[in-house]
Amino acid sequence: MPRPRTAKPRSPDHDALGRAISVLMAENPLLSLDIVGRDSGLDEKQIGTYIRGQGNPTFSTLVKLADGLHVKLSTLLEEAERLKGNSHGP
Repeated sequence: MPRPRTAKPRSPDHDALGRAISVLMAENPLLSLDIVGRDSGLDEKQIGTYIRGQGNPTFSTLVKLADGLHVKLSTLLEEAERLKGNSHGP
C-alpha cells in the first residue's frame, strides 16, 4: 500500500494520475520505482513528482510511463479516471 502523501497535488486530475501510478505499481509485485524508471526511460525523481500529483507530464511522457508500468496508456488513463471521483484513495 502506498504511503499517504504529505505534498499537495496540482489538481484533482494530477492527484488521480499519481494514485493510478501507485495502484498499478502495487498491483504488480515485480514493479518498483527503479524498474518503472528503467523500463520507461524516465528518472525516478520525475516519476515521484507524478506519483505525488505535482508533475505535469506531456503526452509522450505518459506513453513512456505506461510502458514502464507495462500497461497500455488507456489502462493508465482509465485507472486515473476511475480514481478521480474517489478522493479518499483506491
